Amino acid sequence: MRVRIGVGVALLLVGVTGGAWWLLPSAALPTTPEGLLAVRMAGERWYAVQLRHRPVGHYRTVSEHTREGFRFYSELEFALAAGPATRMEDELVFGAAPPHRLVLARHARFAGGTAKATVYLADGVARIEDDGAVRETVADFDFDLAGYLALERWLQAAPRRRGQTHAVQSVDFDRLALRRTVWRVHETGAARGGSVVVGRDGRLDETRIHLDADLVPEWLALPPLFTIDRVASADTALAWRDAEGMGAPPFAAGWWLAPATPGIDRPDELTRLVLAASKALPWPGESEMVGGETRLIGDSRRTRPATTRELEAGTEATLTYPADAPEVHAVALRATAGLDDARQRANALTLFVHRHLSYREQVSLRTVHDTLRDRVGDCSEFADVLTSLARAAGLPARTVVGIAYSVEQQGFAPHAWNEIAVDGHWHAFDPTWGQVRADATHLPIPDEHFVRTLADWSDVRFRVVEAVRDGHLAPAVPAAARGLRPRSASKGEG
Repeated sequence: MRVRIGVGVALLLVGVTGGAWWLLPSAALPTTPEGLLAVRMAGERWYAVQLRHRPVGHYRTVSEHTREGFRFYSELEFALAAGPATRMEDELVFGAAPPHRLVLARHARFAGGTAKATVYLADGVARIEDDGAVRETVADFDFDLAGYLALERWLQAAPRRRGQTHAVQSVDFDRLALRRTVWRVHETGAARGGSVVVGRDGRLDETRIHLDADLVPEWLALPPLFTIDRVASADTALAWRDAEGMGAPPFAAGWWLAPATPGIDRPDELTRLVLAASKALPWPGESEMVGGETRLIGDSRRTRPATTRELEAGTEATLTYPADAPEVHAVALRATAGLDDARQRANALTLFVHRHLSYREQVSLRTVHDTLRDRVGDCSEFADVLTSLARAAGLPARTVVGIAYSVEQQGFAPHAWNEIAVDGHWHAFDPTWGQVRADATHLPIPDEHFVRTLADWSDVRFRVVEAVRDGHLAPAVPAAARGLRPRSASKGEG
């Protein structure tokens, strides 16, 4: 789960952090409102990335205004686990002449100093370089400088009141399309020296950005965990690289475990599970409150109708899930040869991934191509491979994160698995453990709540209230036998 956390956080931070601009004197001053706004916000800026006051990375933004146009560059580098740091770079170039249309865009992901995936957008074509393979696809959308600075232009146009919202678009390099985001004003006025605090509206409304009077980002917060604070120098921003004395990385192996008592015997056979938590906190998945006690519910037989929007998203080929890559498509066809039934194809793909890959805990950013080539991965990589193969085979699929029961550790640990849509309903599959119906100990957590939920529940313990196996209550594990039987003889925990 460390890779999943890292990439998710990186994409979120890059997506919500405002730009910073450095205007070079070699170009004449622009005459358009968006060009003049860029001048007002001029300057290279450095930010320190912290996890609960602990330095874990840096963020840097810089821009050029030349005779050729406007160039915006940003980099985010961080380390949440042992191993090479993850770095992401974004670059956008807009034309010099109004309306300053986007002429070039680049997104790159690195593990240490090695490029893992790069996307170039130009002239309506996306060129994707992934693990040495190169492919091209159509990416025909219209975007310009005014759209890039839409939020700042809206805030600049008139004083804003608390609660007002505004929709803007940004480049989604994963989907190779424009992404729509709604922002809401949370704080504003003279009390803040003319500055404003805005946040994403909707499921990520905990995200906050503080813009100063010149609309330059001062800090960004994803409470209660992550903050990005503007600092005076590169030396301060880069101090996190000196890890001596900082202790283990925040998301090192075993960073989260919730013990469960009594132990669960043969968890892979459970069809229903009810857990009582030792703390009364909201759980983003299925749960209920009983006598002031939070109870989590798992049911392996329950499916959920898939919406039209979910089905569309579940069939997309993206940078993370390269379902359109020829080698991925070829593997999917080979694994499902001779099968027409959707459920049979989903089962075949799940078991193929389980048998084709060997489990090994990973510590750096890896792509689906890396995993298929090396035939090793952790639970998140097993799941991402299955998502990609299922989509390549025409089955809507997605990677799911949450917690699941570890027999060896006698508790619940972070894990990743899949949901594949069959007959219009989402069904859970676990390629790491070779389950064509994920057992009831799989408790999903929405991506956007994952890190925050586990942080809030960092010291939780579970009591097994009900464990049902094919309609019969399952016995607790005898004390002498606990921890002796791994989840799978050939696979590790996710």
